[in-house]
Parts: sequence; C-alpha cells; structure tokens
Amino acid sequence: MAEQVRTFVELNGFHFPVVFDADGRMSEAFSVYGIPWSVVIDAQGVVRAIRPGPARDLEDLLGLVQSVVGK
Repeated sequence: MAEQVRTFVELNGFHFPVVFDADGRMSEAFSVYGIPWSVVIDAQGVVRAIRPGPARDLEDLLGLVQSVVGK
C-alpha cells in the first residue's frame, strides 16, 4: 500500500509531504482514527482540514487543499 501511495504522489507531482501512517503514530498524534482520512496540516502542525475518506482524484485533493489556502 505504501508503494501505491508513493506512486500516486509521484505521478501527480505533489510538492507537499504525504504521510503513510503504517504504525499509527500520526493517527494518535492528530486523533484521526479509521482509514482512510484526508487531512491537511499547515507548516506549524495545525490541522486545517479533515474529512473521512481518501481524495477521489487530483481535482478532489486540490479542492481540499485550496479550501485551506483560500485560492
């Protein structure tokens, strides 16, 4: 699964960190339980957007990120 995530990130040219939480530490740190969740965290570590489920496609992911950055 981690390799699929890595491939998706590379193919779409994302330039932001994407975490594959194999050991559950990120889930614990941000109180996100259940898989998958889409979470946008700013540079200061503040959760800015969270919703259950994966991004359906690139347009969906960009919409979530843009809702946070206001573009």
